[in-house]
Amino acid sequence: GIKSAMVTEWLPPFTAQAMLVDGQHYVTFDGHVYDFAGSDCTYVLARDPKNPSFSVEVKYRGLDSQGRVQKSLLVQTGGQVIEVSPQDKIVKLDNSVVELPLYLNANPSSAIVYRQGASIVVRPGNGLILECQLEQDIVTLSLGRWQFNKMSGLFGSYDHEASNDMKMLTGGLASRPRDLARSWVTDPSVCRRSQNVARNSAVA
Repeated sequence: GIKSAMVTEWLPPFTAQAMLVDGQHYVTFDGHVYDFAGSDCTYVLARDPKNPSFSVEVKYRGLDSQGRVQKSLLVQTGGQVIEVSPQDKIVKLDNSVVELPLYLNANPSSAIVYRQGASIVVRPGNGLILECQLEQDIVTLSLGRWQFNKMSGLFGSYDHEASNDMKMLTGGLASRPRDLARSWVTDPSVCRRSQNVARNSAVA
C-alpha cells in the first residue's frame, strides 16, 4: 500500500557485491573491471572514511613457484584484525591462528568467521559479508544498502557510477590500475614500489 511504497522510497538502493578473482581480476561494486596484483604490499579494498576503525584489505605476498598470486584478506573491525589466507586455508585473529567458528562472545549465534561449504565467511556486522571461496579462488564482498555511497578503495564507492571507480585516495581518477593501487597502499613507508604483476594485464 501507500505505507510500504513510502518505506521503499526512503530506503537506499539495493545491495552490491565486489569481487577479486584469482587474486588479480577486480570487479567493483558498480561493475568496473580491471586487473591488478601487487607484490608484498597491502591495499585497501573497501573502507568507510567516516568509520576509521573498519576496513577490508588485501595483502599480497608475490607469486609462488607456479606463478600464482599469493594473498590474504584482512578485516579490521573494533580494534581487531581478522586475516584469512585462502591458499593456506587458515584464519588469524590479531596474528594468531584460530579455529573456526570464531565468536565475538559466548553467544553461539555471534560467529563472525566460519566455514560454509568450501568457503570461509567473515561477517563483521553492519550488513557486510566477506566470502572467500577456496577452490575457485574468488573473494566476494557484499554490502548492505546502508553502505550506499559510503565506500572507498580498490572496490570503488558503490554509488551506481562505474565511471568514478578508479578514484584515488587523493580524489583524482587514476589512468592505470597501478596508480590506483599505489594511492590505496596502507603503509607507503613499507611499500615504496607498487608493481602490477597481474597476468594478461593490458594496462599496468
